[in-house]
Amino acid sequence: MERKNILLLRAGFHKEFALKSLIEEGFGLIIIDEPNSKLIPFAHNMYSIDSIWNQEEVFEVAKKAYIENHCSGVLSFLDSSTVALGKISDYLGLNYYSEEDGRILANKVRVREMLESKKLNNVRFKKVHTRNDVYEAIDEFGLPAVIKPSDRSASKGVIILRTRDDVDKAYEESFSFSKNRELLIEEYVEGCEYCVELMIINSTPYIMAVSEKEVSDIKYCVELKDITPARISLQVFEKIKNYLYKVIVNLGFCNGIIHIEIKIQNEKIKIIEINPRCAGGNLLESIYHLSKYNPYVNLAYLSCGLSEKVEIPKPINYETCGMFTLYDTFSYSGEMGIIQSIKNMSFFDEIKKNSNEKFLLYIDKGDLIGKPRNNEDCIGSIYLFDESYNNLLERCNKIKNSLEIVIRNA
Repeated sequence: MERKNILLLRAGFHKEFALKSLIEEGFGLIIIDEPNSKLIPFAHNMYSIDSIWNQEEVFEVAKKAYIENHCSGVLSFLDSSTVALGKISDYLGLNYYSEEDGRILANKVRVREMLESKKLNNVRFKKVHTRNDVYEAIDEFGLPAVIKPSDRSASKGVIILRTRDDVDKAYEESFSFSKNRELLIEEYVEGCEYCVELMIINSTPYIMAVSEKEVSDIKYCVELKDITPARISLQVFEKIKNYLYKVIVNLGFCNGIIHIEIKIQNEKIKIIEINPRCAGGNLLESIYHLSKYNPYVNLAYLSCGLSEKVEIPKPINYETCGMFTLYDTFSYSGEMGIIQSIKNMSFFDEIKKNSNEKFLLYIDKGDLIGKPRNNEDCIGSIYLFDESYNNLLERCNKIKNSLEIVIRNA
């Protein structure tokens, strides 16, 4: 294939597989990111922005980069570029989603309101600007409840309220993460949580995979691990598919990837969040390793309008797949302190079974470490494969338990 340049509005963590896949497929990466971006080695050409949250700046730089490099399409892997991607889609006629739909997708309150207007929402919620709004909400639908910024991701500022005494501190902390000064409070939904990865092709959604998701339920809603594929029956899968397809039709999303988090409570599917982007961690990479379907390459072809090269994904069925993958965020559970030493890191090499398995640490001697408050506070990640679900968990726990982090009090 003659090289086609594709504009990438930021990428985030764990996207080395994505970027290498695109380069190997013959795409030139024109990347927009902050000046200290770790993506520079992957870029055919790099453009810097001062603020990832200034959508107008991202849009103006994107227009310039797209035209100067004769790009054929645009990608983004992060929520912070949602509105800018909608604006550039409108400006260039790229048929991803509109700026207005991008503004809805980038705001959790507006997503809930949209679902409510289409009779697709079944989670009680309230828009929050003051403490009194929080108290009114919990008087209305009770406790426990979840408070979160309407415009952030990675579980930043997402806090579980279990008593009225939790409100003041949780409100202040959640508000500190908000860029638009608006919070959302929702009823806390019990039940099993799942991630659903969908490829949208010409407004038709296709489920690529459903994964089991484990999230901390103590105070902060921190992601702990994802296992793909989820152990669900075909009947449950069809129920998820039919419900989410109705949701997608009302989103105004024409082409791209959507990551949706749901819970199943008393046989009812309840949406936790809708994210108009690729999943974090190794979730999409695991789809390739389990099925040989590469979401990133197909997304790139789709964004460039090369529909003849886009493959239709087939959902991964746990009963026939014969393999599970696990992505663990490796959250720290000890006391806060300064790291003096890290021991037994070589243990991973002793139990590694697959060349694609990974164990990464983001900490080092001298770093301050503490209990996580959001997904970006994790200290590393583990990515494993196994034919046995139980063996997968056992191997993951062995790695985590073998690592010894010696600290001194901060």
